[in-house]
This record gives sequence, structure tokens and C-alpha cells, in this order.
Amino acid sequence: MPELRNTLLIARREYRERTRTRSFAVMTIFTPLIMAFFLFAGAWFSGAPHINLGGHHSVIIAVYFLFFLMYMSVMMYGIAVARSIADEKSSRVFEILLTAATPGELMAGKVLGVGSVGLTQIAIWIAAALLFTSTPLTASLTGGPISLPIGLPHLLFFALMFTLGFLFYASIAAILGAIVNTEQELSQLNFILVLPLASTMVLLAPVMLHPNAHLAVVATFVPCWTPLILFARVALAHPPLWQVLASIATLAASSVLLLAAAARIYRTGILMTGKRPTPAELLRWLRSR
Repeated sequence: MPELRNTLLIARREYRERTRTRSFAVMTIFTPLIMAFFLFAGAWFSGAPHINLGGHHSVIIAVYFLFFLMYMSVMMYGIAVARSIADEKSSRVFEILLTAATPGELMAGKVLGVGSVGLTQIAIWIAAALLFTSTPLTASLTGGPISLPIGLPHLLFFALMFTLGFLFYASIAAILGAIVNTEQELSQLNFILVLPLASTMVLLAPVMLHPNAHLAVVATFVPCWTPLILFARVALAHPPLWQVLASIATLAASSVLLLAAAARIYRTGILMTGKRPTPAELLRWLRSR
């Protein structure tokens, strides 16, 4: 299929460009080292004979860690999607790209490529954490073995939630990038992407304390909160299977619909320069075929 081939080519271009940057290498290498330093320093100064990450409180700490890992990655790479689209509009690079692919293929390729970069970085960080905790050197430095409370099923579920969550927020970011003309205008609209993520942090504390309360159940079905809240609930408790499946289906459907809306706005918005569209114009773009 030519459409799929073009999308994958654009995704590969985005992936290669971002993984070859110095900032990607620095963050990928130094983040695990910094985490290991604080882990060893905490054990050293506390005088504990060994680090034991078992028990309910340790599960909460691990969930907090993965929560903020997902939060920062979705925010950072979501904004990267919007910035990439805005940069290409201001530099007119998209005029060359449109000769080889449709606007929808360009947007899908960007979302897929940037999302793969984020998933790669998180996979490296988690692999580094597992490696650090399983080596004899780590055991000798900490005075004993380190046991992790998060298993492979939770990590796989984390990857699923990250993928769906990134798809949801990247679609919003693509819309923002398509309707602005410069990065300065984009910075004025970043709150649209940041506010839903920030509000999730407000909900995290009560959800962690009572993962099966009414607030937690309702928050699970709100698409902008689902990736982070559902992961916390699954890691800390055992919510009913129907809630897990229904919330995943709701998030996936919302992401697909939002991605389709983003493609329509992107198709028209990337050709509109000089002024920001009004809400009425955005609705007209959404109704266009």
C-alpha cells in the first residue's frame, strides 16, 4: 500500500533525525546514571544493609516513578510533534514534502516516528534499571540484593498505556501545530496540551490512596486521564476487567477520532499561513471532505 509506505518512510525520517541528536544521547545515557546515583546514595547515607523494594509502599514508589516517566515523555514528545509541524510551516519545507505524500500521511508519520523515539528511550531506561538491579556489582555496592515490585505484565501494560496516551496527546499537538504559524504562537497554546496532563497529577494522590473509589473509576473513563490513572489503578489494585477493557476501548476510540480530526485540520491548516484560524473556521475544516 503506497499510503502505508509513505507513512512509514516519514516515521523513519523522524525517528532517525531525533535519535541522532546530541540531546537524545545525553538524556538517554545520563538519566539512568542519575537514578542509579540517587539509589546508591540513599542506601549509603541511610546505612541500610540492603535495598529492598518489596511491599505496598515500594509499589507506590515504583508507580510514581513510571507515572512521571510517562508524564514527562508524553509532554516532551507531544510538544515536539507540534513544534515540528510549526517549524515546517514557517520554513515552507512542507511544500517539498507534499510532493511525495499527502498531509494525512505526513501527520501520521510524524506521530508514529516521534512516538517511537519516546518508546525507545523509555525502553532503554527500564532496561538499564533492570540491569543495574541484577548485577553483582550493584549488590556489593548496596550491601544486598535489590528486588523490584513491578513485574513484566505491569511494564507491558505501561507500554500499552504510553502508546495510546501518546497517540491521544500527539493528535492534539498536531492540531496545535497545524493552526499556528510560528513557535511563538505555539508557546501561547501549549497550555491546551499541558493542562490535561497537569490535572492528572492532581488526581494521582487520591487515586493512589483509594484506587477503587468512585473518583478513580470516573477518572479512568476520561480519555485525557485514562493512560496515567488506569495504569496506577492496575498496578496498585485489581479493578474489574470490564472497567479496564472499557476504558482502553474508550481511549483507543477517542485517539482514532482525534487523529482523524487532526488529519483534516492538518490537511487545510498546513496550507494556511499569515493568520490563526477562528473556531468557526476550524469547524469548517473538520466538516470538509
